[in-house]
Amino acid sequence: MLEESFRKIREEFEDHLTCINENTNEINANYEYLCELDAKIKKMTERLDELELYIKGGAAQQQFKVSPLTPREQEVFLVIYTFGGKEGGLTYKEISRRTALPEHMIISYITNLSMKGVPIIRMQKEEGISVDILKEFRDIQAKETIVPINESLLKKIQPTHQDN
Repeated sequence: MLEESFRKIREEFEDHLTCINENTNEINANYEYLCELDAKIKKMTERLDELELYIKGGAAQQQFKVSPLTPREQEVFLVIYTFGGKEGGLTYKEISRRTALPEHMIISYITNLSMKGVPIIRMQKEEGISVDILKEFRDIQAKETIVPINESLLKKIQPTHQDN
C-alpha cells in the first residue's frame, strides 16, 4: 500500500516535470521570437529616420537650419563629427570616453542636437546603438560651417595617435 502511494506520487511528479519542461520550451521560443521582433523594430526605426529625412525634402536638397548649441553640445557634436563617419559612427560609450561625460548625459546631448536641427543618424551595432551625422550635412559643414564651434573646443578634441 505504501509502495502504491509512492508510485502515484512519483507519477504526479513526473507529470509536473513534463509540464514544467514544456512551459520552459515555450518560454524559450517566445523569448527568441521577441528578440527577433526587437531587431526588426530597430531596423524599422532606422528606415523611418531615413524616410523622415526624405519626406522633409530629400537629404541632398534639404536646407539645414541649426539652432545655436551650448558648449557641451558643441563638444559632443565635434566628437561625432570628427570621429564618426568611419565604420558606422560612434557608440554612446565611445563618445562618453572621448568627452569624459557619463553616457546618460551623452544620450541627452544627442537628443538636444537632434531637436536643434543636427541630422543625427542612429544605427544598431553589436556594441549597442551608434550615432553619426548625416553624410550630406557633414559635407556641407566642412564647406560652410553650419554649426559654429568654439575654438577652445577644437584643441580639446584633437585626434590622438591611437585614432590615426
